[in-house]
Amino acid sequence: MVTSLYVYILGKQVPFWLRTNIVVLIVLCASLFILVFVFTVIFGRKKYTRNRKTSHENTQQNTKSALVPSCQNRSAGKRKFDLLLESEKSVKGMTRPVSIRDFKAWVDRSTSDSGYRFAEEFESMRDVGKLERHEVASIPENRGKNRYTNVLPYDYTRVKLSFIDDEQGSDYINANYIHGYKNPRAYIATQGPLPSTTEDFWRMVWEQNSNVVVMLTQYMERGKVKCSPYWPTTTPIKYGDVTVKRLSEHVYMEWVERQFLLMCDGEKRTITHCQYTAWPDHGVPKSSIELLQFIQTVRTIQQPTDGPLICHCSAGVGRTGTYICIDIIMNKLQAENNIDVYGVVSAMRTQRSSMVQTEDQYIFIHRVILDYLIQKETTDHIFILKSGLLINKVNGRTFSKLVDENVELASEALLSEEKQYDISKSSPTSIKIEDIIDINETVA
Repeated sequence: MVTSLYVYILGKQVPFWLRTNIVVLIVLCASLFILVFVFTVIFGRKKYTRNRKTSHENTQQNTKSALVPSCQNRSAGKRKFDLLLESEKSVKGMTRPVSIRDFKAWVDRSTSDSGYRFAEEFESMRDVGKLERHEVASIPENRGKNRYTNVLPYDYTRVKLSFIDDEQGSDYINANYIHGYKNPRAYIATQGPLPSTTEDFWRMVWEQNSNVVVMLTQYMERGKVKCSPYWPTTTPIKYGDVTVKRLSEHVYMEWVERQFLLMCDGEKRTITHCQYTAWPDHGVPKSSIELLQFIQTVRTIQQPTDGPLICHCSAGVGRTGTYICIDIIMNKLQAENNIDVYGVVSAMRTQRSSMVQTEDQYIFIHRVILDYLIQKETTDHIFILKSGLLINKVNGRTFSKLVDENVELASEALLSEEKQYDISKSSPTSIKIEDIIDINETVA
């Protein structure tokens, strides 16, 4: 009995209980060694990643310094470097092009089954751009300049104002550059001005040499302030160094067009302010026809030599993103035969957060583009722009009504089955140029 409690280790007799303790000790030592090894690997990788990141930032800084050889061309060099970074990140957006020929069928399929395909696409873009930094917007000096705490401009695409007396945060405004079709920084997406940022807004308009401001909201919507009044109604007002004077205001059914005279440091400029008033917050317009007319009117005002088109709603992401996306696709259709709403929205979201804010807005873009294609195909040579206004009277009838009666709009096709109409009566060959009447004459 006693001898069974002993084992032989290295030729020596060892008690059984001692052998058990030795085994436990060996297991503990092995476990400790494994834990030390794992922690060493983890912290080693973090240190490696941190050193690599620091090295990359130093390389970027060196590249930036190389692009800016002297103080005289510092601004040009910095802009070139920023554009390289923006274009590098923008191409990370996803893409799903659809040919013009197949676009209507594709929209019909995506709308079927309660819009499941649209919902799936929109959901897949939820995290696009979420890893971009917005540290400048979060510093104490700038927090109060943001209308919404969850809509902050990315650092690498933010619009930088000139510093005022080297004051910390004086170069900040909640705005981002958005690339157009083969046109870097074609747009500026920004929030509706706050009382404290009105001067910054006009300073941005002046410094960016912008000629057109598109406003897609009203001051008050559903009892909430969406944008502060930021222009004079009668006498000129000085906003910082920029004096603004209203020259004219024309009110139409769906929008208002204003002309402003800007004066700064003895220089004068005239800009156009276009406000679309029929677009509900977080929603979409009831009809795409009037919005298309509005967009086409703005496109006749904006010239290739102008600075970025400034577009804002309240937060500067929902309605603003929808408008800019439509305009980009309309430009692309002039050179290419495919439509990539998914790709454009994805790219915009790498430049400003939450561009095209709701699924309804995403679907509406497809409906507007489809209506644009139908209009373009059936009414070529009828749309005539005169003095920046759409001539929409044919044979004594309003053209927009004529289109509503004889063309199956995408908005109707997608929401319900409507009766098909014969469009042969509205063929462009049956319309004489003398039958086209200026809308100004009918209003008067």
